[in-house]
Amino acid sequence: MTGVVEEVGLGTMSLQRFAAALASAEPAPGGSTAAAVPGALAAGLVAMAARLTMASDPFSDLAFDLDAIAQEADELRVELLELVDEDAEAFARVIEALGPPRATPDEIERAYEAAVEPPSHVCRLSSRVLELADEVAARGDPHAAADARVAKLFASASLEAAAVTVETLSSAASARRREASRRSR
Repeated sequence: MTGVVEEVGLGTMSLQRFAAALASAEPAPGGSTAAAVPGALAAGLVAMAARLTMASDPFSDLAFDLDAIAQEADELRVELLELVDEDAEAFARVIEALGPPRATPDEIERAYEAAVEPPSHVCRLSSRVLELADEVAARGDPHAAADARVAKLFASASLEAAAVTVETLSSAASARRREASRRSR
């Protein structure tokens, strides 16, 4: 695996250090790892906007609904930050499989397939964060509306970035399969 991925959990790294790791010449962490970060930030903003609304009227039915949203957003934030590390580790295994020494075609294919899982999960989680952000933006305190709208933008960016990665890794895995099939003929 690459140096910074082994060194410390990326999800718990300072933002400054994480950005420096992205800027390094190492292939991981890369775009797919970074894709989870705006989703986690979006989830944090959703939870904050929900809690600000709850504080303005703590005994209303809306506060009860928003408490559930805030709790779910907290869980999504934690999961997305865990995916930062999972993604970097999965992609580091792809780099490892590509050698030297080069792994077998089956091992390379399995590494690519495994590397698709974290960004696929980021897509699912960011999509849910986007739904929660929509709900808080529509029903929340007007003073927190900007935070909910920023959360929607971050969740959308996370979703799109992770989808690009899934598409790219899936294409690479397909190309490897075709190449292996041609060689075996």
